[in-house]
Amino acid sequence: MNLNRSPTLLRIWFCFYLLTPSVFPLDCTKTLTSISVRQKGESLFDVYSELQKVQENGKTKLAAQNPFLHHIKESGGGACASVTAFNLLQGLRVMAHLEPLKAGSIMWRAFKKIPELRDGRVTNVQMTQLLNYFEKYLPNHHLNINVQRAAISADGEGKVWKKITPQLFEVKPNEVKILSYQVRSDGQLLGRHFVVIKKYGEDNSIVVVDPNRPEKDYTYFFKRIKTDKNSEPFTQLVRSLTSVPSPFEQTLIVDSLFTVQLKPQ
Repeated sequence: MNLNRSPTLLRIWFCFYLLTPSVFPLDCTKTLTSISVRQKGESLFDVYSELQKVQENGKTKLAAQNPFLHHIKESGGGACASVTAFNLLQGLRVMAHLEPLKAGSIMWRAFKKIPELRDGRVTNVQMTQLLNYFEKYLPNHHLNINVQRAAISADGEGKVWKKITPQLFEVKPNEVKILSYQVRSDGQLLGRHFVVIKKYGEDNSIVVVDPNRPEKDYTYFFKRIKTDKNSEPFTQLVRSLTSVPSPFEQTLIVDSLFTVQLKPQ
């Protein structure tokens, strides 16, 4: 039947179209998200600022780790690594002009697929495995994953860098980077924390998306430390280069870097 010659049927079809977006290839939410990011040049900073802005308005696009702690064994660490990998996926989906996903079911499937994630203390190999698993949510794209680490890292996976350089943490188009850092107190290693790098600054700083409060920006500076002439230098993350840290403040030491490039198939 020719809809152009039947105004009543045309109106019925149009209403059906609006009420059932999943039946049609056009998704209004997806299109608006893509346009707003594309108009800003699609930089990584813009992508995550857009997702954070939606987060502030009460619509969850970036996951926080607290709702997923029940997946972690009592003897394990936190859910920060797995949740940060999901937040990386959200950024890649926006870059690919795809609608952001809901974290609940995606994370449940990930913990089921890779049970080791429930230990909480995710290794570099396990993080790479999780990122490769998330590739299935990026249709018509594949991921190139490169792992690098500091000499002080106890994790044996990844090429060791000699020193921090801007090239390490600068984010190129169509890529997202995850940084892991050691959290130490009184010299004792408590575990590692994982964040998405939102921006690398010319002042040798980084802005990150933290799974504890993903709606907020956190800024850190790199500070090179050498305890004595016989020890290997390491790089510390500090909130300020000028203020004196509290003796009770935890020490954050740069550990590993995951560079994930989004490639069209």
